[in-house]
Amino acid sequence: MSQPTDTHRVIGAFLAARASADHDSALLQLAPNFTFQSPLLSFDDPTTYLSSHFAFQPMVTGLEMISELYGEGEATLVYDLHTAMAAVGLIEG
Repeated sequence: MSQPTDTHRVIGAFLAARASADHDSALLQLAPNFTFQSPLLSFDDPTTYLSSHFAFQPMVTGLEMISELYGEGEATLVYDLHTAMAAVGLIEG
């Protein structure tokens, strides 16, 4: 088995901080130039991203990791996020 990359360690620390609602520790894991973009949301800095993220976190009831891929300076995580509310109106068909 290979050793975890620095990226893997950073992601692990971020996920642990997120799970324990430790905003300060989570922020320490994100680079100052961190950005986030999804089909629904876009954030240009780590502080705004985390504020939004922690506001949403109380609705999360579970996270089922499907796949994790790590490289130097990059990571891809595919997971099923379980929430206490239905995603009504988020997806138009």
